[in-house]
Amino acid sequence: NQAQSTVSELVRLLLSHEHAATHLAELAQSLLTEYSDAGIALVSDLLYELANLPPSEMGADSPGPKHIGSFLHSLAVREPLMLMRNLKLLQPHLSAESHALRSGAVSTFGQLLIQIMQQSRNMDEETSDAVLSNADALLRIPLQRLEDTDARVRARALHTLELLSESRALPPAQHQEVAEKGLQRLADKASSVRKGALKLFRHLLEFN
Repeated sequence: NQAQSTVSELVRLLLSHEHAATHLAELAQSLLTEYSDAGIALVSDLLYELANLPPSEMGADSPGPKHIGSFLHSLAVREPLMLMRNLKLLQPHLSAESHALRSGAVSTFGQLLIQIMQQSRNMDEETSDAVLSNADALLRIPLQRLEDTDARVRARALHTLELLSESRALPPAQHQEVAEKGLQRLADKASSVRKGALKLFRHLLEFN
């Protein structure tokens, strides 16, 4: 049908052109704003297709996975609640072969946490509590990726935690765990990860 053809073409454009990531996120935002249920259905279908791409499109050397990661992060900035309703469709990207997509997924989860923590400050207590109930699950992602096999993903996880600290989006009860797990990376074999661990610790001291 027409909707499926549209989604397929959007996926093709995203996989082929890096600059399409931001434009596609802006388009998704417009669809959600202007077309209500129809927009939600189309964006949901797009997220589903991205989560179920064949391995031939998702190899470590393919450019597409990096573009997907950029799109998801851009969408998290613009429409966090849409992604919150579709967290299951983000999970497959965390186990992707491509380190760039895993890194992009980590950044996306971090951005979602920043957005919901900021938005919760302007919500009534009941709605805020419902939104914040997801905060711990979102934080689990960068914490778990501190153990990723690729140093670039571990460094991205540390940077994401740093941004969370700077944005005051770390749940207070998790400060100690973040500090402990971050400091463990000081013994990492990769210098970029060790530097990231030091920066995180400085931010934790400065912003909390």
